[in-house]
Amino acid sequence: VDIGAIAVSEDCSMVACGELGPVPLGLITVWNLQTQRLIYSFQWHPIKGSSNIRSLRISPDKSLLLSQEKEYPRQDKHRLWSLRTGELIREFDTSPYWFADAIATRPDGTYISSGMRDNSVKVWDINTDQIIYSFLGCSPTAMTPDGKVLAYCDNTNNIVLWDLDINQKICTLSGNRSPIQAICLSSNREWVVSYDADQTIKIYGLLEE
Repeated sequence: VDIGAIAVSEDCSMVACGELGPVPLGLITVWNLQTQRLIYSFQWHPIKGSSNIRSLRISPDKSLLLSQEKEYPRQDKHRLWSLRTGELIREFDTSPYWFADAIATRPDGTYISSGMRDNSVKVWDINTDQIIYSFLGCSPTAMTPDGKVLAYCDNTNNIVLWDLDINQKICTLSGNRSPIQAICLSSNREWVVSYDADQTIKIYGLLEE
C-alpha cells in the first residue's frame, strides 16, 4: 500500500501512516520506530469514490491519533483513535474549509488548531468539539505540545504568537514577503521556523524578556 499521509510522535518513537491508492481502504498503520514493529492497524471502509487520508496527527502524550480524510461525495471526516486501546473514540463531520494543523495536550483536554477560509483561526477542544479560541488570521497554524502558545498568520504574511494561558499576544514576527506555507514551534518555545511560498526557510529566535 502506498503512503499518503504520515505523522511522527513528539519523541520520535512512533509513526502513523495512512494509505494512498486507487481503491481507498481506510487503512492506517501505527509503528514503533525503535523496534520497527506494528502497534495498531486501524481501518474503516470508505464508500466507493472516496478519496484517501489527507492528514494524520499524533497527540504529544501519544494517547490519541487524529485522522482527516476528504470523502466524496460526502462531507469530509475527522476520526479520533485511541493509541492506548486501538479503538475508534469518535467520528465527526467537518467542513471542506479546514484541516487541523496542530494538536496539543493540556491538563484540561486535547486541543487542535486550524486556519479557516473565512479569515479566522480557531482552537477546538477535540473531546467536546467546542471552540475555545477564535482569532482574525489565517492558516497555517502551530501550537507548542503543551498547548500554551499558538502561532498563526495574518493577512500581511506576518506570524503572530499568542499566549493561550493568559489570552494575550506575545509578539508579531515579520519579514516574510510571500505567503507562509508552514510554521513550526519548538517545544521549549525558543524557536519559530517558517517555510514560505518563495521556497525560503526562516528561523526566528525568541528571547525571554
